[in-house]
Amino acid sequence: MKKLILVPTFLFVILSINAQWYNQNIIQTDNYFKDLFFSDDFTVFPIGWVIASDGTILRTGEFIGRWEPLYINETNSINSIWFTDPMNGFIVGDSGVILNTQNQGYFWSHISSGTNMDLESVYFISNDKGWIAGDDGTLLNTIDEGLTWNTIQTGTVYDFKDVYFLDENTGWIVGNFGIVLYTNDGGESWNQQTTGLSDCLKSIHFSDENHGWTGGDDALLYTTDGGENWETNIYQYGFYYPSVYFADQNEGWMLTNTGMEGIVEYTQDGGNTWEPQISLNYTLESLCFTTQNWGFAVGYPDHILILPPGGSNWGQLELDFLENYLLSVCFIDSLTGWAAGGDGIILKTMDGGDHWYVQHGNTDHGFSCIHFINELEGWTADYYGEILHTVDGGNHWEKVLSAPVFNYYSIFFIDSQKGWAVSYDGHVVKTTDGCDTWSEQQYPNAFTSIIFIDEDHGWITSSYGPAILYSDNGGESWIQQFQWDLKIHEVYFIDVQNGWCAGGNGYILKTSDGGDNWVVKELNPDYWFTSIKFTDQNNGWVVDWNGIILHTTDGGENWEEQVSNTNKWLCSIDLSDNNNIWAVGADGTILHTTNGGTVGTKEPQNINIEIKLSVYPNPFSWKAQISFNTLFPQTFFYPQIPRIG
Repeated sequence: MKKLILVPTFLFVILSINAQWYNQNIIQTDNYFKDLFFSDDFTVFPIGWVIASDGTILRTGEFIGRWEPLYINETNSINSIWFTDPMNGFIVGDSGVILNTQNQGYFWSHISSGTNMDLESVYFISNDKGWIAGDDGTLLNTIDEGLTWNTIQTGTVYDFKDVYFLDENTGWIVGNFGIVLYTNDGGESWNQQTTGLSDCLKSIHFSDENHGWTGGDDALLYTTDGGENWETNIYQYGFYYPSVYFADQNEGWMLTNTGMEGIVEYTQDGGNTWEPQISLNYTLESLCFTTQNWGFAVGYPDHILILPPGGSNWGQLELDFLENYLLSVCFIDSLTGWAAGGDGIILKTMDGGDHWYVQHGNTDHGFSCIHFINELEGWTADYYGEILHTVDGGNHWEKVLSAPVFNYYSIFFIDSQKGWAVSYDGHVVKTTDGCDTWSEQQYPNAFTSIIFIDEDHGWITSSYGPAILYSDNGGESWIQQFQWDLKIHEVYFIDVQNGWCAGGNGYILKTSDGGDNWVVKELNPDYWFTSIKFTDQNNGWVVDWNGIILHTTDGGENWEEQVSNTNKWLCSIDLSDNNNIWAVGADGTILHTTNGGTVGTKEPQNINIEIKLSVYPNPFSWKAQISFNTLFPQTFFYPQIPRIG
């Protein structure tokens, strides 16, 4: 077997622009976290959601710290989030965007807002009654759980930044130029309260009908009479107080940004004195407390803080991605693909794996396989006998109730009507009517893989018993093609003649006559191959349980090891062409290459660089994230932007 020549370390700087395999299973860094919502209703530990500046929603379950990126299908900036219970939530954003989820955030649907103004804040006082505030005096309310939203006239054109209701009748809105509006009749009428400020107020919170706090640019204000009179608690030019929360009239927290650091400050005496509980060299943007007094805060870049009930020490939640075993991967082109694995995890990407989003399979069973025939229709199966089907790209998965219950290892559909699945206890099931009915067969095998090249010709591999079975009548009957004491894990054909198998002890099998004859090649007994794929008669890849990836350019006669940069168990590999290949495996590993996995240099080019500059947020009050795109995208963050005017 050919050996790779080791490249001197200094060359990796040059080759980093054309790397071989890299892990895509990371949450994007340098995000600006804008808002959050955590709930401990019906749960032992809080579950929460965080809005990121790139439009991603991150969700963490009762195991705090395991984060799931959720897809919202929205290009406008998202600004605020609220959940009425752990299942039902809303997010609002620019250009009048309102989205609703009814399954914890795994799928979001658009709701008409009746406006194209930027929406900045959403707040629900009950499951059915909620409020949204936005630019140009925009105020919306709902009384039917967010199904419809009505425009409320407030008599002002100032931009609103936050809305808060103490009960169904009593509420406040704050915004630009120090504006505070108050209602005591459920929003039928609004009266302006005087603050004496011209700065933007970003956040407001009341602990009871009298004691309230609001903060924003330069100042933190408080009232002890429901807002009839507002007094300045802190005024510090150039500082920013974006979020405040009080548990009662004495105990409270606020976020302070100095331009160089973000601070969580705490008071036990109603704000007479404030003490820093944690000081960090990054900004903090939003604060949230649950009904059981768990505290959370988010900011830039990519930081989430947590405070246990009754505690005084804030900890930092690591942005760990999923650590599930990923057992199967399927791509329909160079951009769109899915991966599935342990604990019912299904991931989807629409940009070649740069971003992966979690889809909900409505089960905690481990998925053993996933297969799509186009961008909308696919199937997944698990070891507990369930087959799930989707017709909308995985946004919704429905259990196929008619499917027999076996411990499925592999599934394959040739079109929307004809499909097969095999189990480890020797069952082969088939449908020809889109899963309405199934036929069953059983053999003394442990089936691990199935593939059909057309509606007639198919192959199955096995870990014991006859290693390879073949059908030329659509699976009506199967004949033995190959008998040997090999543990075969996957079979793959590119046409009716050319196919390969891979399995334990470093064995790879090849046929050029449809399986009438198989040539066995033992590469290395220490290898334990789990998956194999080819793009044509020459180019193929195989992976094993020690993170090994091998590549052939001569149909499997010779194999060369590639640099995988992992020693994790790789369970499945798939590809869209000779350049774009993905491999998934243990601990959530997702490997991707865009050049076939080889290391090489690029020829010098004359590059005409076009720079696109963006500022977020825009407009901004005291800080901004400045990004520009060139050949090599980068993001720079200035902790403080000097004021103008």
